[in-house]
Amino acid sequence: MELAIQEIIDCSQNSMTFGCSGGFMEGALSYMMDTGIYSDYTYPYTSYNVDNNKDTKQGACKSVNKLVNRYKISDFQVVKSGDC
Repeated sequence: MELAIQEIIDCSQNSMTFGCSGGFMEGALSYMMDTGIYSDYTYPYTSYNVDNNKDTKQGACKSVNKLVNRYKISDFQVVKSGDC
């Protein structure tokens, strides 16, 4: 299953994620732990501009039918380079 990258871009702005300006994976993972995330089918990626081959914008966080499943992670751990 592919998860909704666009939802992370649109909805997860916190101290570690900055929409189209980038961010850290820990911020995205924390968002998925706290709120869950939709599938890419439910919240498709729309920021790619085919005409000039670059990401162009982030949108407002979209409202999705409350009956649609959100997928949560229960935990994550950052592994430093060389520790695995």
